[in-house]
Order: sequence, then structure tokens, then C-alpha cells
Amino acid sequence: IGHHSFKQMQKSLGDTLMIFAGLGASIAAGGGSDAAAAWLAASSSLSQLSSAGYGRGMELQSDEFGMIYAYDAGYDPREHAKFFSMMQFKQRVSGSRYHGFLATHPDTIERIIKIGEKSEIIVNRGKPVKKNRRQYLENIKGLTFGEGNRRSGMPPPYVIDLYTTKENDDFRVVAREKSGDGSLAFEIAMMNAMRAKDKLTAGTLLKIPVKRQELRDLR
Repeated sequence: IGHHSFKQMQKSLGDTLMIFAGLGASIAAGGGSDAAAAWLAASSSLSQLSSAGYGRGMELQSDEFGMIYAYDAGYDPREHAKFFSMMQFKQRVSGSRYHGFLATHPDTIERIIKIGEKSEIIVNRGKPVKKNRRQYLENIKGLTFGEGNRRSGMPPPYVIDLYTTKENDDFRVVAREKSGDGSLAFEIAMMNAMRAKDKLTAGTLLKIPVKRQELRDLR
């Protein structure tokens, strides 16, 4: 609906034409190569800043579309804010800092605030909504998860599977026994909007990462 890729391409093309038009004018005015180089550097930097800001706006619009789609499908769009709250927590734990000047995505805090405001507006349309967590988890089962390697063509190493907790389970146990790597405890907790230290109740359905079948076959 947003046609973001097409709009970004249009804007980039317009910025490029503006840069070369200004470069031609600088040369025609007798500014010489130094003036032309200065103009090119300055205009390219301005274009980069403009594109970054444009991208942040499109990301916020994408968040809004996502909430509308969720609402139309019967899901509660207010749950989106929980996802970004966990993302913010993960950023704090990892020590990453947000640099808004050149960032192509909005600050997570900004997204949480705007999602909170817009989700309430969407819900007030009056259609009954539910969390439908089990249905959602069943729908995403089998999706790839993790970071692949674009250069080598290696896909993400995991797929999403589902696991129902038992007595005395904790995230470290689940990570070690079901995902094959105890260090994934934090990641699994994040995936389920929880903290690694949270106590698990028997019968809780979790989404967990498991090795792709072709990788398991290599062991």
C-alpha cells in the first residue's frame, strides 16, 4: 500500500538530478574543480540526511499499516507496543545507542509512543479484537530465524518451532535441550516478550529457534 520502495527510488533519482544540475551550474559559473567538488560533497551529504529522514517517516507509516492489518485480521494492535518495548530492552542490554541524525529507522521510544497512540485509535473503531496468541504462533511456525550471510548465500541458521513448557523448565533448559544452545536463553525470552529470569509456568506455549533441517543433518 505504501509503495515505499518506489517512492524512495523516485526521491533518490530527484536528489541525484538536483546534485548534477547544481554541479553543472557550478562549473558553468567558472567555479573550477574545487568549487565543483565542494558542491558535490555538500549536496551529497544533504541528500543522505534527507533520505534518512524520509526513511524514518516510511517506517512509522509501515508500523501503522501493520497495526491496521493486525486489526483487520482480528488481532489486538496494542500488542505491537510490547514487541518494541522488548526491542528497546534488548538494545539497552546490548549497549547499542540510537543516533537519530543519520538513522534510517525511528528511535524505538518514538515508535512505542506513536504505536500506543495509533493502536488506541484503531481499536476504537469498535471491532472485537483478541490476542489470538496460539493462532499467531501456529501461523509463524517454520519461518526462518537468525542472521544469514548474504555474501555466501547462507540462509538464517534457525527456523521457528513451538514448545509447550513442562514443570521445572526455565529458559536455559529450553534453550539447551530444544534449541541445542544454552546461550539462546536470552533470545528465546525476548522472542516471547519475557525476560530470561522470568519463571515459566507449565503449559506455556513458546516459540523457539531450532536448527534448520539441513544443518541438523550435518551433525
